[in-house]
Amino acid sequence: MIEELQQQGWQSDRRFAESYIRSRWERGHGPIRIRYELQQKGLACELIDTALNDSGIDWDQALEKLYRHKYTDKPITNHSERARRWRFLQQRGFDYEQIHRLLDD
Repeated sequence: MIEELQQQGWQSDRRFAESYIRSRWERGHGPIRIRYELQQKGLACELIDTALNDSGIDWDQALEKLYRHKYTDKPITNHSERARRWRFLQQRGFDYEQIHRLLDD
C-alpha cells in the first residue's frame, strides 16, 4: 500500500522531512532535536541530513531569534542564570558551539 502511494507520488519521505523541519524550526527547535524526532519517526539518517542541509535555514540566526524572543534584553546576572538559559537552548536542540557563541557575545 505505501509503496503504491510512493510510486504515485502521494507519499514522500523527503517532502515529509522538509515539511517537518520547517514546522519545527518555526516553533523554535534546533537541528539536533529535529534530527532526533525524525529518526524516531523512522526516517533514514542520510535523508534527514540531506533535508537539514538543504533546508536553507541559518541555525545560528534561528537560535538568536529564539533567545531574543525568550529573554528580550534581560542580561545574565549570575552563573545559575547562565546555566538555566544554556539548558533551555540545549533542550530546544541547539549544539554546544552555537550556544557558546551566542552567550559569549
